[in-house]
This record gives sequence, C-alpha cells and structure tokens, in this order.
Amino acid sequence: MLLLLLLFPLFFSVSGDDNDYMKCPFGWTLYNSHCYRAFQKYSNWMDADFYCARSESHLVNIEGSDEGQFLANLISNRLLVTTAWMGGFVRARSAELEWTNGLGGVTTDVQVRQHNMCLLIKGGEVGSSRCSEIYPFVCKKAAL
Repeated sequence: MLLLLLLFPLFFSVSGDDNDYMKCPFGWTLYNSHCYRAFQKYSNWMDADFYCARSESHLVNIEGSDEGQFLANLISNRLLVTTAWMGGFVRARSAELEWTNGLGGVTTDVQVRQHNMCLLIKGGEVGSSRCSEIYPFVCKKAAL
C-alpha cells in the first residue's frame, strides 16, 4: 500500500509545457505545438507553397507577436536574411486576403489588395510583394 501511495504522483504528474510531449521531424524547429522549417531555396511564392505541401505543411502564418518574433529570429539565424515568404495571398480574381492554412493569420495593415500579391516576413514585420518574386520561405505544421 505504501508503494502505491509513493507511485501515485508519478502516474498523475502533469508538465506545464506542452512541448515536453511533442516532437518535430529532423531539421524542423519546435515552437508552441508547431514545427517550423526555414528553407534557403529561393522560389516564387507558388513554388514555395508547393514545396511546403510536399512536406505535409503550409507556408507559415503568424498567429501573434510572440510567434512573429520567433519567426524573425528563425529567419535571420537559419537563412541569414530578413525576408521570407509566408502563407497569405490575394488571388487574381478576388481582392480578399487568403491563407494557405485555410484559417488565417495576423490582421495586417499591409496593402495587398492588388491581384497576385503575396505576403512575406520582412525584418519581423509583414510585407507584400509580387508572387513572382523569389525569396526563401518558412513552412509550418502541427507537431507530432
């Protein structure tokens, strides 16, 4: 009985950090229950989106200022640049901002209402560029 009382806390202890139970594939970085990978492969937005999809991920969306700061650091440390594609875009036939994850991202004041404009991270801020320009990119997916 004493042994059972001593072992009981071990079975029901809970860690305060979700990341303790999650992992990412090799080469990916874990942050807030998601895996991120910065790719040095300079691509137009569509090719970058396709490359992420092949990795069972999507171009990154930023869900808050903490994640934005994390991404700015990831990009500058891994890519040694300050600009990379992210998952927001305006389709040729619409004027609405859409996201590759289907959910959304930061609310932004960036003017991307022109057709065929795509979002990028520029020095920690959200910017836009023609989707045909070439930049490195960051993919994001749920941690395992």
